[in-house]
Amino acid sequence: VRWNSSFEMLERLLSHRSLVDEIFAKRDYKGLTSTQEGKLRSLIFTYDDWELLIALRDCLEPFDKATTALSGDYPTQSMSYFVIQSLHENFQHSFNPTYYHAVINKSLYFQSKYYLDAFLRSAQKIGMKVAAFLDPVFHGDLIAYKEDYEMAKRVVMEAMQQTDPLEPDASAVLSYDESRNSSSTANAAHIMLFKSNFMNITGKQASSPLSIQPLTADFEMAAFFILVRDNESIDFRMFWRNHSCVLPRLSQVARQYNLVQLGT
Repeated sequence: VRWNSSFEMLERLLSHRSLVDEIFAKRDYKGLTSTQEGKLRSLIFTYDDWELLIALRDCLEPFDKATTALSGDYPTQSMSYFVIQSLHENFQHSFNPTYYHAVINKSLYFQSKYYLDAFLRSAQKIGMKVAAFLDPVFHGDLIAYKEDYEMAKRVVMEAMQQTDPLEPDASAVLSYDESRNSSSTANAAHIMLFKSNFMNITGKQASSPLSIQPLTADFEMAAFFILVRDNESIDFRMFWRNHSCVLPRLSQVARQYNLVQLGT
C-alpha cells in the first residue's frame, strides 16, 4: 500500500513538472537574505532529480496495477501467480531505460522477495501454482516455469487419486448457469485485457497459445484415453490412421508394436 501511495504521489508531481519548474525559475528573491536565497535555490529540482523521480514512478507502476487487479471483484490465486512471476521477470530485465531504473528494480526485487518468502505460506505458494495449472487463461504461462509446472501437476494428480469421481457434489461445481453466462464472458474479457496490459507494463513476453504448442507426452496420452473410449469398436489400423496427426508419438509406438510378429 505504501508503494502504491508513493506511485500516486509521484504520478501527480510529474504531471505538474513544468509548473514546479516555473515556480522556482520565476521566483523573486528580492528582500531575502543570501542564506534564505541559497535555501530556496537548493530546493530546485535538477534534471537528475526528475530522472530519478521518473524512474521510481516507472518501477512502482506495476505494483499499483497489480494491487488494483487483485483488489477487484474477481481476484484469483492463478492471477496472483501470474502477477508475481511477471513482477519478478520485470525486476530482472537485462535492459533498463536508465541507471536509476536498474538500481531501483534491483532493490524492489530483493524487497518483494523478502516479503514473499517471509509472509507467504508454503501452502499458499503451492495453491497459486495449482490454480494456475487449472486455469485455461494462465496455464500456458505456468508451462514456462518447468519446476512450478511439474509441482502443480504432481499435486493435482495426487488430489485426483483421492477424489471420488461419483461424489454427489462434484457435478455442482461445474454446473452451467445460463443467467451467469454473460457475466462470466465479460469477466474473462476483463482478465484477458488486464493480462495484456500488465505484460506491456512489465515487459513480460506472452506465452505461445496452447493451440499451437506441440503436445507433450502427457497431453498426448490424455488425448489417447479420450479417443480410445470413444472409438472402442474401431479396427486398430483404422484408429491409428485416423488419429496419427493428433497422436504422433503414440502412433509411432503403435506401428512398431503392430509390426512385431506374434511369438517372436
